Amino acid sequence: MTALGFVLAQTADFDDAQAVVFLHTNTFDNTIGACVAVAISKTVLVTSAECVAASLSKNKLPNNRVLLGSANPSLGIKVAENNAANFDKIAGANTYNPSDIIIHENYNPLTKADNIALLIVSNTPAKISKVSVQELDAYSSVLAVGVGQTLPSKQNTSPALNSTNIAVYPEQTCKDILTSFSSTDFRTICAGAQTSICGLDGAVFLPAANSYVLYAVGSFTGTPKQPHSWVL
Repeated sequence: MTALGFVLAQTADFDDAQAVVFLHTNTFDNTIGACVAVAISKTVLVTSAECVAASLSKNKLPNNRVLLGSANPSLGIKVAENNAANFDKIAGANTYNPSDIIIHENYNPLTKADNIALLIVSNTPAKISKVSVQELDAYSSVLAVGVGQTLPSKQNTSPALNSTNIAVYPEQTCKDILTSFSSTDFRTICAGAQTSICGLDGAVFLPAANSYVLYAVGSFTGTPKQPHSWVL
């Protein structure tokens, strides 16, 4: 039994406006990276903590080291020569920095537990997403949306928005990969796909009537054909 690649009928296509690609500096090598945030109100966006924290740290990046609103993230990285020292060169007429970054107090950069952060802004133009709190059964189909690699080749890595259908795995399958996984921990899900989504940072959405609702955020790390985890 599999739900991989399964698209539910009577569901609208995913609206890319629900996923905000933003740029940030990487402290581990002084380059520029891209991540995805999702607006849950006009002033709050949710993203992965690892995207807005210093490498292997719980310390948040300065607000001016995170930039939203870039119409062409790939071009922005090119203009800055992928050098964090040139990050200010990316700013444009429609770009903006968060006024505050709030990282989950229990975020663990080593285990990725509570890998959640909020970006506080004055008024985002992004489409606001509703948030789902339902519990998913094994083999439920969800949509992973993010930036990075969705195929085994590193040549496909880019700040362009990508998406792929994945399926939630049974508890035992997840425990085989991550011994600490527990189905009673409703704040983490485990899912996978036939193609690698290693390196994809973004969000997980559930299909709903004529739209998609936000279910989880996180880093889609792992090896091809094996489960991946997200923190709600």
